[in-house]
Amino acid sequence: MDAKIYGTDLGGGIYGETDRTLNLTIGQAKIATVDDASKTMTVTTDGQVARQFPVSIGMDDWVTVEGELISFVTPSGIYVAQEKCDVKKR
Repeated sequence: MDAKIYGTDLGGGIYGETDRTLNLTIGQAKIATVDDASKTMTVTTDGQVARQFPVSIGMDDWVTVEGELISFVTPSGIYVAQEKCDVKKR
């Protein structure tokens, strides 16, 4: 990566002192895709299927538990897996 910042106004009265070059290596592309119809998650590594798992997508409904409304709805879309947690209350 080349950052041509010499003399560039970086804000707050700071200017780039020198251009910078950084060499880096990015790891394997790991993508998990979930198919609601088949209830299957397919994990690929660099485009090759690595594993498949059965998954539960959740109910398309809201329920009341101990007086609190809880959603089991999983909207369609792209997600970044960051954590595994218990049911979250609304």
